[in-house]
Amino acid sequence: GGGGGGGGGVGVGGGNEQSPSQISSQMSLRMPLRMPSVYEACSTVGFARGRTEAIRSASAESAAFVSLACAALVPFSNPPSSKSAASSSLAAASPLDATLLLFLVKACAAQAETTKWCQNGLGHERHLLALRKLAAENGEPGLFADAGWALLGTSTLSTSCLRSESIRGFSFGPVVSDGYGIGYVYDQTGVSLNVTNYTHPGPGGIRTDSRAFASALERAMIFIERLLDSNTRSRL
Repeated sequence: GGGGGGGGGVGVGGGNEQSPSQISSQMSLRMPLRMPSVYEACSTVGFARGRTEAIRSASAESAAFVSLACAALVPFSNPPSSKSAASSSLAAASPLDATLLLFLVKACAAQAETTKWCQNGLGHERHLLALRKLAAENGEPGLFADAGWALLGTSTLSTSCLRSESIRGFSFGPVVSDGYGIGYVYDQTGVSLNVTNYTHPGPGGIRTDSRAFASALERAMIFIERLLDSNTRSRL
């Protein structure tokens, strides 16, 4: 299935435009379920034979913001029917704005730092892949037999970003049956997102719904947009 994500005015400076979208995506899945494991494609074409690295966008900092933001929001069972209604309902979190903004700044900074590491060939995913192959050859799985490794590798959110004035949207598929794929494109006017999902149920009969997820994603982005609009964006 596929669901459209709206273009929006959420924006930041300092070359860190993808951070709010990544945090919004984590909020969207955290709303009804859990904090997700996130894969974000990262190009390493700056190296002669570079291809990609995997940015693991979920962090302690993003989890702290997402948990606080979700606790501050009105119940998710009755999503607003319009952007104006969503903005009104999200106003209930206003007394927490200063703390929420601080947590958001930390989450975006962590995302930006991880992205920079990966772009510079200092990401951990490909290094761990090599170690996993060596462990398999030696018959010593070690940490790769740990439940934490399996959880990390189950990318509930599979995401990728493009920056282009000529591309209006693109799709990035899910990699697990109970997850979502998110492709998002930035230009001078904002961001356009496309959400995809499998139509068959995942483990435990969990069914995904890209339209519902896109609606939750819109609410999360409006929430973050309000935080940014009420404060200086240069802090990000």
